[in-house]
Amino acid sequence: NYVDEYANSDYDAVFFGFHTVDSDSLKKMPSRVIGSEDALEKGDIDYFKYRFHGPWAKLVNKKIIDKYHIRCDEVICSNDTFLAGKIGYYANKAIVDKRRIYVTTVREGSLVHMMNEKSLMTRIEVSMRYNNFLREINKCKYRINMISLFGYLYKINRKIFVKYLIVYIKDETIVNIFLDFKKSL
Repeated sequence: NYVDEYANSDYDAVFFGFHTVDSDSLKKMPSRVIGSEDALEKGDIDYFKYRFHGPWAKLVNKKIIDKYHIRCDEVICSNDTFLAGKIGYYANKAIVDKRRIYVTTVREGSLVHMMNEKSLMTRIEVSMRYNNFLREINKCKYRINMISLFGYLYKINRKIFVKYLIVYIKDETIVNIFLDFKKSL
């Protein structure tokens, strides 16, 4: 077992590869985590520390969880974003193991695809806080692109869209806003 190889290691975190499949047909799908295939191939440890938010396909030493009191946010969605980012930040000794040990599924109607007003506002608030965290630790390269979230919010509630857009423009640098737009094209 690949996981057993790390049972007595001194790694703070071990990140593994994974596959993504359709939950009904089990047909291989593009990765749920944009950019993860390239990052896995390159062994980009910072990508896995700061951009791979899922709790799966990783081992984390309980000592850093306890020492830094790392917990999930108590929100309706995106609750693992800061959990993953803080693990990445405090994992001084980490490795990417390119072997794929996990299969994640894609299913219409899942929480990942739910875009009602409440879940969308939560995703935006978490993403903005997380992007501020990344800016503070000089890891802006791994920011969450806000443009697609704003696009959904515009369709759902234009008044709230304007409110969040103003906060985004006020808090972000021109360079980051430009990069978000560029990534969205």
